[in-house]
Amino acid sequence: MEDADCTRRLTRARALAGQAPSDLAPLARAALLAQVKATPVVFLERPATAPADPVVRYWRHELLRSELPGRVLARLYHGFRRFPAFLREVLLTDGYLYAETPALGATLAEGVTPGALFREPRIVIERGSAELHAELDALGVYRYVDGPERGKPSRLVLFDRVRAESAPPLAPRHVDLEPLRDTLGFDSMTLERVTSDGVVALAHYGETAVPTLLVRHGAELELACEAPGPARAALDERRQTALGRARALERVRGAVLAAVDESLPFDEPKTEFGQQDGKLRQEWRQAYFRGARHYDFNGDTYAVFDGGGRPFVPEVCIDFIVDSFERAGGAWYAPESAPRAHLAGRIDFDGTGMLNRRNVEEFIALARRRPDWFELRPTPPEEQVPFKWRDRFFATLFQERREYQPGDIVVILGERDDEKLHYHSFFVFDADPVTAMPTLVAGNSGRPRVRAWAAEMASAPKRSIFARVRPRAAFLEQTLEGSARGAPRPLTAKAEPLRSPAP
Repeated sequence: MEDADCTRRLTRARALAGQAPSDLAPLARAALLAQVKATPVVFLERPATAPADPVVRYWRHELLRSELPGRVLARLYHGFRRFPAFLREVLLTDGYLYAETPALGATLAEGVTPGALFREPRIVIERGSAELHAELDALGVYRYVDGPERGKPSRLVLFDRVRAESAPPLAPRHVDLEPLRDTLGFDSMTLERVTSDGVVALAHYGETAVPTLLVRHGAELELACEAPGPARAALDERRQTALGRARALERVRGAVLAAVDESLPFDEPKTEFGQQDGKLRQEWRQAYFRGARHYDFNGDTYAVFDGGGRPFVPEVCIDFIVDSFERAGGAWYAPESAPRAHLAGRIDFDGTGMLNRRNVEEFIALARRRPDWFELRPTPPEEQVPFKWRDRFFATLFQERREYQPGDIVVILGERDDEKLHYHSFFVFDADPVTAMPTLVAGNSGRPRVRAWAAEMASAPKRSIFARVRPRAAFLEQTLEGSARGAPRPLTAKAEPLRSPAP
């Protein structure tokens, strides 16, 4: 559709009776989503409920007013665990797991399970514009029967809507922008007005703002038309770049999710004499290549493979970053069912000249040496806000949010409990499609996880952001070249030098 035609449609839609979305203010929304794992939907109408039962009203009031809602939830479970219908009335708002503050949001997302709310044979979890189905097993646990986590225990995240499968679906009060972002490649989008003729929006592609008209189908949105005007060429170029980067990042995200699914262990011995983080991997490798199924360290026994025969490779934080890139390019260790070998890939950090591939400072030095591969942004002093100043931390992150995009590596530095400075590194995994706030991160504090930014930093509140490393397109494109898997090759200690990470 030509710009002029789309402009007329936008003008007509703006003139119709309609409403603005009833969502949180941008900073409040961004701070909430960076602190609580959620589905970043936009509420056209805020969920509301008016329970007639005075006991339900009392407990909802207690949850909303408490500074420690987790204690209220514990009391609720203690008194009403056998009454799931009552718990649904208290904990769900119009069927949604809904909160507007980080404290209550984290309590609900971390503490409310489908098994506490239902006893029906099957339930439906509406997550954004998708529907997931779960079935009650013999142990009273709901397990997904479809989707990428089929067979695993189901869980709820903030802004999910959940109901028994036998209950009729309700009209959604929300819309989901994530599938639209995946199609169009915008950085952020503001929904201005919802009318019978469509949803009027402003989509941002870098510095280019494009008036956009969307069509709503329940919780889904699709493009009706857009009117970039003279910025059409810039929009097409920006979109092509964004979608190309997103394709490459999908391989990295796939490698991250594989590590999460495998629950790879953090490289910290069960029994330590002094600081021995990083020692297990070399023991694992020796056991792997000599054909063993177990290995010992400091009197404890560890598995070479997990229960599914997958390599159970110990990782420190920077291993998680480096391994994810290499796995995205096709490199990894062969499973138990195949001859012991390392599969060659299209990305190999052993050939980069790093003195120690297991050291965060060495990774930063590599980024500085290879500006064709990475864009290094040292954090200015005024942005190095310790996480313990939480409100200021997230306000600063929101102000600089466009400096942290999915696929970026974030390095934080600061004192831990031993009063020594420690680095930690993790990926930015996802961003809010409305505000572009980086929300979900992927790291391996203890084990690989995708979680809200606040959860990744909570163990060391004195640390602040030290640097950001962004993989450039030339580097990411290597994950897309060639075949999906390299040829097997034996891996020797000389071929892959391993050193313990610096303390």
